[in-house]
Amino acid sequence: MKPKIALIAAEPSGDLLGSFLARDLHNVSLIGMTGPRMRDAGVETIVPAEKVYVMGLTDVVKKLPSILHAFWQIKKQLLAHNPAVIVTIDAPAFNLKLARALRKSGYTGQLVHYVSPTVWAHGKHRIETMAALYDRLLCLFPFEPAYFTHTSLPTFFVGHPLTQIATPSHGSTIALFPGSRPDEIARNLPLQIAAAKDLGPYKISCASPSLEPLIRKWAPEALLADTATLLKESRGAFAKSGTITLELALNGIPAVVTYPVNFLNRLYVRWVARLTLPYFCLVNILKGREVFPEFIAKPATPEVLREALRPLLEETSLRHDCLQACSELRESLQPPTQTAAVRIQELL
Repeated sequence: MKPKIALIAAEPSGDLLGSFLARDLHNVSLIGMTGPRMRDAGVETIVPAEKVYVMGLTDVVKKLPSILHAFWQIKKQLLAHNPAVIVTIDAPAFNLKLARALRKSGYTGQLVHYVSPTVWAHGKHRIETMAALYDRLLCLFPFEPAYFTHTSLPTFFVGHPLTQIATPSHGSTIALFPGSRPDEIARNLPLQIAAAKDLGPYKISCASPSLEPLIRKWAPEALLADTATLLKESRGAFAKSGTITLELALNGIPAVVTYPVNFLNRLYVRWVARLTLPYFCLVNILKGREVFPEFIAKPATPEVLREALRPLLEETSLRHDCLQACSELRESLQPPTQTAAVRIQELL
């Protein structure tokens, strides 16, 4: 009988990473909390990840009953299946609680967390928590293992799987990435459409067919495409803050990053999460400077966003500098020989 591994994704970016991981794991049986990408990769669903997809404090409050129900469901199912290894993927607010609940309920198998929490930005108390719960931590970025060297937790840089499918785009389209949740689309898409006016033809990313009616509400006649297509066709983009900004950088597509947030979420980020980094966009955080213009903490009009992207579309020194930074970032995140799948299968 094949050994059983459980993969737990609690957000779309985790579902994407989990799909890459699932395809790299061999001669094992895979179950988990899955989104559409992991299901396509052959992971058997025991709880759908969509039940816990949220963004921001207000979304958490609205979906709390669904999140709690999914939490107890996945805990019960994992204890019943008793896989040899459980891999929790990103989403530390959900997954660290799940790991603690599993240990308290008697799970004695191997617990692995894939994607280090951003302890270099906030939440350093999680370092000791993870060391007490997990058997292994797998990091996407090369500087992260240093934050755990004083603990007994084996921590490894395994590279970012998105580098393996990234190829510099040579297209001419303006891409709009408003997000993959209805609330994100409602916040981002009207602003992005207004900003794209007069810059040339644009297409809108549609993460799921179920989202098309909502997108059509704002853009009845616009061309829609999936992310993979847009990453091949685009010269520049307006993108909501998140993993998509890293995908754009790895594919050499300059972007202006947006994420309008309400007053309550601003208070949470500033006073509860205590996020004090100078940037919110992951690309800018990793490079330590503003490679992609970002308008998150500072709201902006469509005109301001348009003029921020315009020089990145033309053959200017600003565009060349941006593309050089993207190339450097892609090189730094190349997976080493000991990939995430190898580090997990070592535990079987």
